[in-house]
Amino acid sequence: MRRSASWKARTPVAQAAAWVIAAASYAYAPVIEAIIEKADVKRSLYRRIAPSVAGHAAISSNTSTICRADLVVEMPAALADRFLITHFFNPPRTMRLLEVVAAPDRGKVTSDAVIDFADRALGKTVVRCRDRPGFIANRLGCFWMQVAMLLAVEQGLTVEEADAVMGNRFGIPRTGVFGLADMQGDGAQRRIGRHLAEQFGEFLEGVGLEAVQVWVHL
Repeated sequence: MRRSASWKARTPVAQAAAWVIAAASYAYAPVIEAIIEKADVKRSLYRRIAPSVAGHAAISSNTSTICRADLVVEMPAALADRFLITHFFNPPRTMRLLEVVAAPDRGKVTSDAVIDFADRALGKTVVRCRDRPGFIANRLGCFWMQVAMLLAVEQGLTVEEADAVMGNRFGIPRTGVFGLADMQGDGAQRRIGRHLAEQFGEFLEGVGLEAVQVWVHL
């Protein structure tokens, strides 16, 4: 696929839209959105690509936190029926898990096809999730990652020491916990933590764990 001369001048949404529109021109091509974790930006992208997505193609978001229901607001019904959440664990080249949230009513055929493709072609272990903030991975993963980083700092461990301990032995990438957060990049942990704190504020206050504050302040 060739980039136009004006590629560098485009906004991130325009760049993503151009690539997705080109991919959607191929028959049966799945369309997977993987842009910044902001619902309004994602919905803007969907509006731009909707006219170019084939009528039989599945479309999904790689969001790790935002509910499917929040992303299909004002989306045409025919497209919403084929819209899923497909959260590939990071880094997707080495992490086998894939979370899938399907349409609640008429999306079973599409979700089954996507899950079969992910299983057979991509070698993923698929977990079906309910449409709840953070799904399964971020409800647990972001909490333990941020608590682990907080405890490492409190106990005087260096980044290298902490990552040497929290690596493959615990079933996470060899980057370790700090390295994984760095790989996610651009304040991802901060945005995810704030989003989950907004969704579960009353619950978190009731837990009474000081460590939870790292969700927002890290």
